[in-house]
Amino acid sequence: MEVRTLRPTDALSTCHIAFVPVTERIQSVRIVKGLKGASTLTVGEAEGFATLGGMINLTVEGNKLHFEVNLNAAERAGLKISSKLLSMAKIVKEEGHGSKS
Repeated sequence: MEVRTLRPTDALSTCHIAFVPVTERIQSVRIVKGLKGASTLTVGEAEGFATLGGMINLTVEGNKLHFEVNLNAAERAGLKISSKLLSMAKIVKEEGHGSKS
């Protein structure tokens, strides 16, 4: 495994996983749109990341780590998320494609 710090303008589609930190919240929409059609797993930590098209969004409630999953975004990328992982996740829909469930 290789971990690299890239700029939003770099070719992110060459990565298997792209982590978008909260510090790049403003760029996250452009990053996610730029990766549409790529089989790159997008993981973020900014509020609303998954509803904007990211696949997994890490959230903190109290002192516990939770995560949201956008199944439509994962399916578009040809990625499958295990049922065990999904049983622990909050499933969200993209803005303009229905409300959170």
